[in-house]
Amino acid sequence: MKRSILLSFLLLAFIMAFNSCGSKKDAVLQETRSPEEILQDGDLLFAQGDYKSALDTYQRLLIFYPTSELDIDAKLRMAECYNKLEEYEKQMDLLLQMLKENLIPEKVPAIYVQIGKYYEEAARFNPQNADTMDYKTAIEYYQRAIKYEDSNDEWSKAEAKYRIGLVYAKIGKLDQAREAYERVIVENAETPFAVLAQIKLQNPDNLMELSTVPDSIEAYKARLGSLLQQAEEKPMPEEQRTPSLEEYIQTPEMPATPADTSGTSEEN
Repeated sequence: MKRSILLSFLLLAFIMAFNSCGSKKDAVLQETRSPEEILQDGDLLFAQGDYKSALDTYQRLLIFYPTSELDIDAKLRMAECYNKLEEYEKQMDLLLQMLKENLIPEKVPAIYVQIGKYYEEAARFNPQNADTMDYKTAIEYYQRAIKYEDSNDEWSKAEAKYRIGLVYAKIGKLDQAREAYERVIVENAETPFAVLAQIKLQNPDNLMELSTVPDSIEAYKARLGSLLQQAEEKPMPEEQRTPSLEEYIQTPEMPATPADTSGTSEEN
């Protein structure tokens, strides 16, 4: 009797184990997307702000295609998701693991950029002095990304230059922020970060995060075009217009500007 019960129990356990394996196999067969398609789907979810679902999607790429060349791209995007989800320890652990492996030097600037973002976020949770140190560390990693010679990853290097400008703006160094933004525009004109830099130059003390999603970039370009058109169409008041050299020669005794007049009255 006892033996019969034991055999029945073992048979039940075997059936449950078999069904479990079968369901896992079914789950594998259900993933019909290519690595490229999984990455695109994850990017779409990320752009929509659904960072948890994006993270799960990128993880599927690692599970179902462990030898894919897109493995490191998925991990970089996972680090971005951890950042957005405020799971900073997981973000840094993943980034340091990637640096240690260093399997693809081309991707190293992207890893440095992610570490820089980690320190930018850390600054938000630290007292003022530590806050400044975190921002300085972020700039150091962005500089490493820019200077890394074994990679031609223009996107990451342009992003690093742009974020240096953003960090300088955060610590109130607006002149250095402008210089950083101008550098992006000159050196990486074909990247979306050149557009973001132009937006920031309109108001450097604006610390809002801007999106690199194609639709957002097109909206920024339209806004910039509108601003430039308004500047061209709006006539400058005569008293503020800088005279040409010809006008200056023909009228040697220029009338005093309002600023000059007020200065004279103060002296009197």
